[in-house]
Amino acid sequence: MEFVNQNPNVSSGELAESLNLSRRTVATYLKYLVEAELLKRVGPDNGGYWEVLGDGN
Repeated sequence: MEFVNQNPNVSSGELAESLNLSRRTVATYLKYLVEAELLKRVGPDNGGYWEVLGDGN
């Protein structure tokens, strides 16, 4: 969450690389965070950004 908060334009691929996880694992985590209303995608998949709704620390 902290990484996304500091880099809202980060892609799932960049997240996967920086966290040393697979893209599928990152996608699962992002889906969970969106469903838990801790993270929100604003705009389109390509060109949008992430907004942290919960505690980003």
